Amino acid sequence: MAMDLKAKHEQTKDYPHRLGRLIVKTWADPVFKKKAETDPRGALADFGIHVPADVPVDKLPLPPRPADLSDEQLNQANANDGSCAGSAGSASCPSCSAGTAASAH
Repeated sequence: MAMDLKAKHEQTKDYPHRLGRLIVKTWADPVFKKKAETDPRGALADFGIHVPADVPVDKLPLPPRPADLSDEQLNQANANDGSCAGSAGSASCPSCSAGTAASAH
């Protein structure tokens, strides 16, 4: 049983960062945003987040793009796989604002 929990932890520990990347992609890519709105389970799977079939996923709570996030910053974050590119702790970085600023992103 302990091995199962450890394996599950290893599998899910970077989910906050993956969710941050997904959010950045919705801000940068209108086609992906539409997918996230119409097929949230598929959008999550695109980022390696697999939700069990018996767990309903009707809608992703996508935050609006921050007003202080310039197009240049958004394009940079999207090009860097959704990361804040070194501005750890930035309120505009979904991963950092989710408390994962210490992670290597």
